[in-house]
Amino acid sequence: MSTAPTPMFAASPASPCQRCTNDGTADYSCKASEDGLLVFCDGPGPNENADGVFKALAGSCLFRFVPWADHIGEPIDRLNAVESADADTRPWIVLASDIKTAPIEWLWKDRFELGALNIIAGVQGVSKGVLTVAMAASVSRGTPWPNEPGFNRRASATIFMTGEDSPERTTVPRLEAAEADLDRVHFLKGWQCGDEQNSGFSMSKHLHILEQAISETAATLVIIDPISSYIGNTDVNKNDEVRAVLEPLNHLADRTGVAIVMVKHLSKSPKSIDALYRVSGASAWTEVPRTVHFVVKDKDGRIAFARRKANNARPTPNLAYSLMSVGDYPVIVWEGESDANVDEILSGGGRTAKATDQAAEWAKETLTAAGGNMASAELFAAAKAAGFGEKTLYKALRKIGATSFRPAGEKNPTWTWRLGEENGS
Repeated sequence: MSTAPTPMFAASPASPCQRCTNDGTADYSCKASEDGLLVFCDGPGPNENADGVFKALAGSCLFRFVPWADHIGEPIDRLNAVESADADTRPWIVLASDIKTAPIEWLWKDRFELGALNIIAGVQGVSKGVLTVAMAASVSRGTPWPNEPGFNRRASATIFMTGEDSPERTTVPRLEAAEADLDRVHFLKGWQCGDEQNSGFSMSKHLHILEQAISETAATLVIIDPISSYIGNTDVNKNDEVRAVLEPLNHLADRTGVAIVMVKHLSKSPKSIDALYRVSGASAWTEVPRTVHFVVKDKDGRIAFARRKANNARPTPNLAYSLMSVGDYPVIVWEGESDANVDEILSGGGRTAKATDQAAEWAKETLTAAGGNMASAELFAAAKAAGFGEKTLYKALRKIGATSFRPAGEKNPTWTWRLGEENGS
């Protein structure tokens, strides 16, 4: 292994494009951050991601920030630089008695938590964007939420990140229709360096830009609509890649005390009677956020706004709203509570379906696609990802006549499920 130069550190740069210089004794400098990023300088190139949190010097270079997940295949000397810089690494242990506890704080009581990630999910056409505009308008004026009559809040700022809707043609006109205080609503369009502006924004590269924006605007609400517009090449179906994006974002929310609300689409077809599994992509999309909400049409033709998950909240009723026009733009009219069953609606257009029946249909399709046989561990892992529990899957497998066996002649045979002959095997 090569010996890496000893990193040198100085005052952090003031802007994303500030160059770093030293006495020429080092080609680059590395430092590991608490958010799992590797920082190194590798010569002049496209401006990328300086961060005021880091302090690094290297010979005539630019800062680059690379997520740990992207680090595979990097030159070994860069890895050694981190290893060398952190040669005295040891456990960081804190006594529970030394931790100062903090109360849970809410942007919207029992619905949207401050200092945390929150998510709103729904199919197209249920006015998720109009809902987030209504939230921003309420925050900008400090007016009560629909289920909190008489509760006054301090008016504060919102940051919008809109990957699909145009601020000029859609979001700002909607805010005006909702009577928002436009001086308390900001749009983060990207980052800039001097007179140069760049609209490219990736959560894995530019999170420090969002943190700086929160600090400068004193925002209490950040709306990212949709989150998929800001995750670069992340594979939305892989838990480890999704967590690599969401967990640093969650840490940012915790550090700054803002409520970050992500908007997410649902999968096109129901695979489970549990609404949480209708959120498209990996299960981490609903596992990492502190609260998960759904927007669906109820049987009365209204739109139901339902909280499906909240780690730190009391039970709270679903709310209902409809839309009315102010000029050419829609605004929300709250209409009290809704008795909509989100799981039932999202499992197939409002029809009731037994879990075993759905699991049986899923198991038959899955085994058929696998050629009739599938390793038990693989089958049950796939079932869990689809929202079916072990007991439900066992009942479903019996229902379709599937049998388990251990293939003969194999050195280390594993239990395998076979689809019954009457079902196509």
